[in-house]
Amino acid sequence: MIFLFLFVQFFTSFSVPLLVGHQSLTIETLIYEKIRNTGSLADAILISFFESLFIMILLLFYRAQKGLSTLQNYEKVRLLSFKPALIVTLLPMCLYILGSISGSLLGIKQLLANRNIFDETLPLIIKSVILSLSTGLVLLVSLSLITFTYRNRFLDKFLLSFIPLSTVLIGLSFLLMDLKLGFIESDIKFLVAMLIIFLPVLYRYQLKARLYDLESQIEVASLMGSTRFLTFRKIVYPQIFPTILFLSGLGSFWAIGE
Repeated sequence: MIFLFLFVQFFTSFSVPLLVGHQSLTIETLIYEKIRNTGSLADAILISFFESLFIMILLLFYRAQKGLSTLQNYEKVRLLSFKPALIVTLLPMCLYILGSISGSLLGIKQLLANRNIFDETLPLIIKSVILSLSTGLVLLVSLSLITFTYRNRFLDKFLLSFIPLSTVLIGLSFLLMDLKLGFIESDIKFLVAMLIIFLPVLYRYQLKARLYDLESQIEVASLMGSTRFLTFRKIVYPQIFPTILFLSGLGSFWAIGE
């Protein structure tokens, strides 16, 4: 399941092939080129359809996990105790940090040479921060609602099984949708798209395991006659709120790069 999840994520990756691949095309960058350069929406939709069909067939082999280990039962990763393996693990991170520092130094020189660029970038920085904080707020509300409806097995199975398709496909679907909301329409589409991409990942990453740890308390409260809302307000939400806050902040930080 891990292999399948990573394969789908890498197969539908967009940002890295676009920025690093240069002239090397992938399906994602081809869809982007069709829309951006030639305006061929029909070709882009056709390519997107075949990509979606391939992913859907592939996901037939994916099965949701019936249960997750609690946070206290994680096994030690023996690979990290082997020094040569630790070097191999840290090497990509060191390359990334060195590249970021090198690019930052070059960017500082360019900013000092052209200080008028601050007038152009400041409104964009403010807009990015607003969209990032808005994404975090939407995730906070959505994760709280998921926590309240945790006993809904269909929703739980869906969130565990759902692997979001590519950002290009999601963006293309919203591009073709006209909600007639005026100047805020693009921002609302962005928030909904981020919700589709992040919510299942954040749920599987930590929220599911934390809720699984509280099942015994939920069961005891139910046997003692507590209502669902009272159990949620007095037992579940106070313990789960720090996790929701952390995941919302993580999603907000993730969104500012999108």
